[in-house]
Amino acid sequence: ALEFLTIKNTGLEEIPMEISHLVNLQELTVIENRVHKLPVGIMDLTDLKRLNLDNNQITFLPDWLKNHPSLKAMSLDQNPLSEEEKERIEREFHLWF
Repeated sequence: ALEFLTIKNTGLEEIPMEISHLVNLQELTVIENRVHKLPVGIMDLTDLKRLNLDNNQITFLPDWLKNHPSLKAMSLDQNPLSEEEKERIEREFHLWF
């Protein structure tokens, strides 16, 4: 079963909803792409512990992500997040930039 997936520099704009079928995934790395939002299907990845979204086009994190059952680490470096959104993420998700 697939436990680690890296999608790097492919021009990807959206993570497909079908990601939810990878139920054993523990680490998802989607870096150097054009992803601008996260699919709610990530909530179905109940073994997911690490999410790396560095260098994409993400401008906000959805509130539902706070309720992910197993996510322990997330990276959002080099995304066009406003200072206000960074503060909200630090406060609500306990992530720092």
